[in-house]
Amino acid sequence: MENHPALVAGTASKAEGATFAWGSNPRFSANNSGKGGAWMGRVIATDFDGTLCEQAFPEIGKANTELIKCLIDCRNYGDKIILWTCRHDEALVQAVEWCRKNGLEFDAVNDNLPERIRQWENNGRKVSADIYIDDQSYGAGRFAECIDLLTEARIRG
Repeated sequence: MENHPALVAGTASKAEGATFAWGSNPRFSANNSGKGGAWMGRVIATDFDGTLCEQAFPEIGKANTELIKCLIDCRNYGDKIILWTCRHDEALVQAVEWCRKNGLEFDAVNDNLPERIRQWENNGRKVSADIYIDDQSYGAGRFAECIDLLTEARIRG
């Protein structure tokens, strides 16, 4: 089901507890599109339940509209967005459709970007991203800080 064409673009009040983690490479070099490409955006992996919406699994909770808007803006500025969730089968399809209805499209769903697969010459189980946003990460509860850092880095970047 990962990266099924129906799931990927192109082919909550704030949810409590979500946060982000910077990857080891917050801004890629010229090699970020694989072997010698020019794309210079970031890869942002985001969870769904408790992050893009309030925790209500198997239902879908209230939208975290601030984070969704921020991710839409990031994608419009050239960042790539990966949905990184434990949802699968019909629950995953529902989540992707819900995000699409809220204006958020994904470059990959529970999978690595083709650029990263070429760069690392494999498609490992861990989704490769520069920034991870998840309600279950260490130091959770900092959505506002996450949004500020994503916006600030884009402005300075």
